[in-house]
Amino acid sequence: MIKNDYYRNLVAGQWQIGPIVMGHGTNIKIESVDVKPYDVQNQDYQVSRTNEKRFGFDYLTPTTIEITMQIMNNRLLPGYTGTFTNFWHSMPTVNDVAREWRADSVRATWGEMQPLYVCSKLSNTPKMIFGRTGQFGYMFDDGYNQGEVVKAIAEFRRADTLAYGVAENVTELALGQTPQYLIRGIGDGPDAWFRLLLYGPITNPVITVGEYQIEMNVNIPTGTMVEISSYPWQRRAVGTDRINLASSLSGTTKYLDQLTIPYKVPVPIKWTSDEANTWVPALGNQSWEEDIDDHKFFQIPSTFTTLAGKAAVRFDLFNFGTTTFPWLTPRTYISAAMFSNKTAIIYNAKQYKTTTQYAQARIVEPKAGKSAIVIMSDPAMTNYAGVMVETVGLNRFLRIITGTSPTNVTIRASWQNPSLWAETDDVAIDYNPTTKTYTGYLNGVSRVTWADTAATPVVSTGTTKRSQGFLFDIDGGLLTTGVGFASIIAYDKTVVAAPTGRVLLLWRDTYSVI
Repeated sequence: MIKNDYYRNLVAGQWQIGPIVMGHGTNIKIESVDVKPYDVQNQDYQVSRTNEKRFGFDYLTPTTIEITMQIMNNRLLPGYTGTFTNFWHSMPTVNDVAREWRADSVRATWGEMQPLYVCSKLSNTPKMIFGRTGQFGYMFDDGYNQGEVVKAIAEFRRADTLAYGVAENVTELALGQTPQYLIRGIGDGPDAWFRLLLYGPITNPVITVGEYQIEMNVNIPTGTMVEISSYPWQRRAVGTDRINLASSLSGTTKYLDQLTIPYKVPVPIKWTSDEANTWVPALGNQSWEEDIDDHKFFQIPSTFTTLAGKAAVRFDLFNFGTTTFPWLTPRTYISAAMFSNKTAIIYNAKQYKTTTQYAQARIVEPKAGKSAIVIMSDPAMTNYAGVMVETVGLNRFLRIITGTSPTNVTIRASWQNPSLWAETDDVAIDYNPTTKTYTGYLNGVSRVTWADTAATPVVSTGTTKRSQGFLFDIDGGLLTTGVGFASIIAYDKTVVAAPTGRVLLLWRDTYSVI
């Protein structure tokens, strides 16, 4: 925590602690500032029987800043005391500086600090240094010498080796799977701490800031805010109800003392949550959006159950998730793990609650072969419908299929694509229970339909038929795998999106020197 945060608009050559401003244009002249060098706590050791040294982890230990000042005596010269208002009364005395340096409000409270502000003549940029005041010494004035100034030396004990920007930067994170990019271009210091403000309604937020993915198992209702802060002076996860939420941090979340924003490096930032994928219909169901960005090569997420063959997560090294900084974001996708490998996987994390089912995915690596998106399936995939993407030689087809096992499918309707498959193509399928029709879409345009209108439907629509899945390399060809799929979305079409909250990212730029 920080106490006495009275920052004013300092000009070059001024310092401030609490309400007291010192330096240029004040009655407290800064004679000198001695920034003591930091200590290096190392783990170096001599290699036995050699002339070599090995280096371990080095840690920087902040030390102190010593400020030598001259405080002008607050009084008018003899003979002038009654002539006009004593303007010295509003200026600090040595008593005021000594009292402020005692830091009575923070020194008896564990972890609390106070900022020392400075605006140097070199940078002309207001900065703040965190820590606590230390020793304070001053020249004794018994009142007889009537000196013009009182000389004092004040010590400030630093919390770390950096200085921070006074202004706190803020940006709002985008909701969804496509990140924005942030470049911290101010301040020449290393990684800057940051904090997040989450405004409800948000359920189980997942926030990405650079290499960090911050997850919370928490429900933030409307009108409530949660702060996740890595600032050393207020490192915490807490709600407006003052409940400590540190235990709610989960997943791949790093410790709060590791969350920083680097200098001059493009950093992807985004957020999502159950709210982003929650839908509020008359029938009340959820949609889901599967994010496989942080999964290892070849390891499919645990949200999928393998029913046949072997699926894998791959990196699409030639097509990326964004055009802003494409070299940073190779796209990940799911496909068959090898050639001649009929593969079926079913999504096990969530299920549909109605028959108005919709599923969509983006085509990745459109190789020869057949792959399909499956809906209206039982968990064992013994009865289902799907939309199949097929490439045979120079011919490309979008087909409605049904199946009686994970590897046995029947074609019900087809549309031939006159163009090449593109890795920006979205393929989708839905079911209309009123017309009993399955429709296959390419980039949101209906391309192929099939009505399951038999007295006994080919695809059952019972209450057990609520799973969504994928088929890869359906023909099991020796040299074919079919397309892969990314950006998976599924939901009931009878619903409307729920309101979502907001996430703000705030940080202070860092400086290597004062």
